[in-house]
Amino acid sequence: MGLDECSLVVAPKEELRARHARLRECMARLAPNAGGLLLLGDVNVLYASGTLAAGLVWLPREGEPLLLARRALERAGWESPLLLASYRSYGDLPGLCAEAGVPLPTDAPVLVDMAWMTWSAGQLLHARLKDVTLASGDAVVRLARMVKTPWEIARMTEAGRRQASCLEELGRWLHPGMREDAVFRKLELLYHKAGHDGLVRITPPGRAVPGCVSAGASGLLTTAFDGPLGTLGKSSAMPFGGNASVVWKSGDVLAVDVPFALQGYVADRTQCFWDVAAPLPDEVRRAQECCLAVEAALAARLFPGVTPAGLWDEACAMAASYGFADNFMGAGPDRARFVGHGIGLEMDEFPALARKFDMPLEENTVIALEPKIALPPYGMVGVEHTFVVTPSGGLPLNEGKSDGLFMDVESLTMMWF
Repeated sequence: MGLDECSLVVAPKEELRARHARLRECMARLAPNAGGLLLLGDVNVLYASGTLAAGLVWLPREGEPLLLARRALERAGWESPLLLASYRSYGDLPGLCAEAGVPLPTDAPVLVDMAWMTWSAGQLLHARLKDVTLASGDAVVRLARMVKTPWEIARMTEAGRRQASCLEELGRWLHPGMREDAVFRKLELLYHKAGHDGLVRITPPGRAVPGCVSAGASGLLTTAFDGPLGTLGKSSAMPFGGNASVVWKSGDVLAVDVPFALQGYVADRTQCFWDVAAPLPDEVRRAQECCLAVEAALAARLFPGVTPAGLWDEACAMAASYGFADNFMGAGPDRARFVGHGIGLEMDEFPALARKFDMPLEENTVIALEPKIALPPYGMVGVEHTFVVTPSGGLPLNEGKSDGLFMDVESLTMMWF
């Protein structure tokens, strides 16, 4: 089959125009004096242009956006309908933008997505654009990308559906005595067969987290990643995935928190497994019931106008009422200080459901709710699902058929490969 017979899913022109309108609306709200937005971070270039170009996007306050690429112009032209130009140096930008009829302003600040840039790239940009005043556009970008279009939600819904199906299939393969890394490899295989991108992006740029498979006390080991579930991981260089020596034993919790990405868009879910051959201790049952209750209560209140900080306070109060105030979202000084997060092209988007996040939720924001409780010696219990904010509450994107207390696992005698 030749390349001319192949196809890629690309964002339609109308979809990109809707994103540009959202970016400009957020500029008007947060930076009314700005002359436009210069996007250099890979994921933001993808968001604004529809292609992961080796370059940048200039979105003036008025006029057509311009995609500037250092290489692969032919591919960029296939995947993006934006006006396209080639550049070699940041110093070329003023002339190229002027030639395209959308000059970089010298009498108004140009916003830049600084959180997605390296320090050296920012210094170089500043040096090459001496006549342009640069200012942070991070808040504008985060606020714009927080609200998803129907096209984006459709991708996340399909990602969530495939993720749920893979986790249910994993449950039919599991049995006590399996190593963490074997479980992780099996899930990776199921994910890839289902169309997983193989990469889940997070901020800052250059970082990606494959997720965790944690058996028993392994789930209580914190890592550099800011989240409640930990793992011993593959090595000190890769404290994620699963460990080759840690074995899931009957009577311990097996926690699986591996996100699924489809066409760039991420669905996040945590599934805890329990071997039905072992009696379920009352403390474990109560902790998992607490997490389910917190998730259900917060999901019901995911409607426009509710503040993330208010949801965090509500979650903490519920955990305390169950007697888990000191174990909620982890234990000790490394406890996660949030109970949910925005999600989309990156796994950790705006907002966090945490203190001081007082900006009210907007319709079509997508939130991953992940209440968890650290419970030595059994491990980390909890749940996580991805929801869309709607006027009637959170709409789940990755519910499965086995969303009860735990996904139970019968003791099986099958070869693992």
